Amino acid sequence: MTVLIHLDPSNTDEVNLSSSVPGSSRSTFGTLSPHPTSVMQQVVQKMRNSKRIVVICGAGVSTAASIPDFRSSSGLFHRSKGKNTQHTLKDLFHVKCLSASSESLLPHHHALMTELASLSLSTQPTGFHRYLKALDDEGRLLRVYTQNIDLLEAKAGLELGIPELPRSSPRKARVKPNLTPASPPISPSRPPSTTPEEDSPSFTQHASVSRPYRAIPLHGTLSSLHCPVCSTSVPLYDYLPLPTGPIPCPACEDASSIRTALAERPRKSGSLRPSVVLYGEEHPEGEKIGQVVERDLKGTGSKVAREGRVDFLLVCGTSLSILGVKRIVKEMAKSLQSRPGTEIKTVFVNDEPPKPTAAEWEDVFDVFVRGDVQDFVTKYVANLAYVIDPVTPKKRKTAPATPKSLSSAKSKKSKSAQDSSSDFTTPVKKLPSEWLPTPRLTPPKASEHRTSFEGFLTSLSEDGSEVETDNPFLDIRQHLRV
Repeated sequence: MTVLIHLDPSNTDEVNLSSSVPGSSRSTFGTLSPHPTSVMQQVVQKMRNSKRIVVICGAGVSTAASIPDFRSSSGLFHRSKGKNTQHTLKDLFHVKCLSASSESLLPHHHALMTELASLSLSTQPTGFHRYLKALDDEGRLLRVYTQNIDLLEAKAGLELGIPELPRSSPRKARVKPNLTPASPPISPSRPPSTTPEEDSPSFTQHASVSRPYRAIPLHGTLSSLHCPVCSTSVPLYDYLPLPTGPIPCPACEDASSIRTALAERPRKSGSLRPSVVLYGEEHPEGEKIGQVVERDLKGTGSKVAREGRVDFLLVCGTSLSILGVKRIVKEMAKSLQSRPGTEIKTVFVNDEPPKPTAAEWEDVFDVFVRGDVQDFVTKYVANLAYVIDPVTPKKRKTAPATPKSLSSAKSKKSKSAQDSSSDFTTPVKKLPSEWLPTPRLTPPKASEHRTSFEGFLTSLSEDGSEVETDNPFLDIRQHLRV
């Protein structure tokens, strides 16, 4: 059963929770909690104590940066509704825009990509993105699977990309020649570099190995253009704004010129396209993403890379309509819920319930926080002023003292005192060296005491006068007289 709590949107200055549904809309997902404060405290405490957090986020986490989402009431897909147009914005995110049979859609597709890329370059990370970076700095962020193409995760300081996992086969992979220098790791905070050292393949390999990728782009990014024919990748910044027609691939043109000069048969040349995953096409690196998900589920990552098995799942800012994302969420939640313990392990934060049907997600999430994800992070999770009620530790009960226990304690104390005084020690008073007896390790027995005392008595005369003897200790009898 999923527990539902609401963030109160009417109180923006103070931290407050609502025990009722805001407005007139009723949520069709989750059971409303009668104690929202207690539930929120459990969620915050679990997030603050988790060590390997996985975050799956969508466009809702970037709306605070003035980047529109897609499926909400004010999203991109609803922008063209009611207008007399031959296509919708959802059509412009379909792979058919790149086909020769739909040449009329390509100018609109390039215009949309130019608009989104310009927004991505001009905006700054939100409080949610900065919180992800803080988790990474604390060593508690295992992975971020983002559906966004706006590069705000990279701007916040996270390593964004898809890692090259080791192959299971011992055979070495064949390296295909590339006519253009490889692009460096995704870093939208700086313009494209023209320094050969930074754009060289060795620099790219070193950057990808030195730090593991924490943010995995599930739908690509707006940082580059690539050619589907020769796999050449170039920075997108150099081509903004994108032209209305196809963008010829420079590598294919160079190869075609060389083949023409050598009188060789010409080959097909490709066109550059934005490196984002569109509707109607498979992810070109879907297998690598699947391997990363499997590693996060099983905890088979290297200890040096600070990777292990996920222990908390946070899903936020997404309607959960994409099949690939739905599968990742369900696999993560299934793995967490199969482990022992009744604490909160999966949390969904969004303004609206998941789609298409809420019943599909009823047993997937433990808690559904309905509200703005920015408020959830800044006012609760990352807000140190939000104090969780401390749990008073139970005092250990001790049995009352009895005469028997007191006597046993006294006997133990006396026994320890006897043990500490068992070793024989020489007198503190210093005597001449020729008078000192030979030290012994153990005290004399009672019989030895008796023999010494009898010898002392025989050294005295019948009238008590001193008898001539060579024993220097006989003068002790003077202290025994009354």
